Amino acid sequence: MHTESIEPTNGRSEILQDKECRTNYQPGAVIYREGQECAGMFHLRTGAIKLWISSSAGKTAILKIARPGELLGVTEALVNCPYLATAEVIEQSETLFTARSHLQNIWSYRELTVQIVAQLSRESSRMFKEVSAYRLSSSASQRLAHLLLELLGDGTNPRYRIVEMPYTHAEIGQLIGCSRETVTRLLKCFQERNLIKIEHSRIHIVLVQELREIAQL
Repeated sequence: MHTESIEPTNGRSEILQDKECRTNYQPGAVIYREGQECAGMFHLRTGAIKLWISSSAGKTAILKIARPGELLGVTEALVNCPYLATAEVIEQSETLFTARSHLQNIWSYRELTVQIVAQLSRESSRMFKEVSAYRLSSSASQRLAHLLLELLGDGTNPRYRIVEMPYTHAEIGQLIGCSRETVTRLLKCFQERNLIKIEHSRIHIVLVQELREIAQL
């Protein structure tokens, strides 16, 4: 892991001037852990970071895969609470770290405020949809169909109905509350019904409307 101060540039670095610190992480590195005192906020510039939570019984569940442009630990930094999840690097990543003490006057920075509000709004919407899916869906197939459609996005252009699957079957199981074996079986079933086509880590969504019917959307 390499850390260095960075000079002000355009965008957020200019807004916070010399208060950001650039860090490069290798896969497997843990940026912060669930329950750890919040030191500040991380802006993911490149790579991918997995956010997961665990129970006292040792079970784990993935919340999301953060991608470039996202802010990590922003909620905790704003409300001054311990980190709500563990942030683990899954691809070589670069972050910009801003200490919580430097965010006291954050609302005076218009550009950063807009970015934070936009991300919190997206996360609130995503969490609402996930809770709705869990409470209203009675089967693993419904939840899997819902996840595939969420990863697909609007899916309005047939040429781009491709999901770049960022999760393993075990991780999908954690996301939708079932076993890895169930995920494998359901994906095979969807493929046999010609709903999807699987090519390595890519999933082509063939019949979007039928998948929506399974998800009951």
